[in-house]
Amino acid sequence: MELIIFLKNGNTLKFKDVTELKRDYNYINIISFDYVSVSNHKKKNAMLFLNHIAGLSFSEKEGFDVNSLLKA
Repeated sequence: MELIIFLKNGNTLKFKDVTELKRDYNYINIISFDYVSVSNHKKKNAMLFLNHIAGLSFSEKEGFDVNSLLKA
């Protein structure tokens, strides 16, 4: 899945080959996901604070519930 994250400061982050996109309940207001780096093709993990994110856009993945990212 391709994921684009729009930050509140106006920056945009683009990730390709995203898997395991989920809310991380070990921390407050965090989403996490795995992705493949475009620069070195290594698999990496990202964690982002939801309070820095203005919006998300992603290619549809069957069975993925976007609301699961927002539930408390």
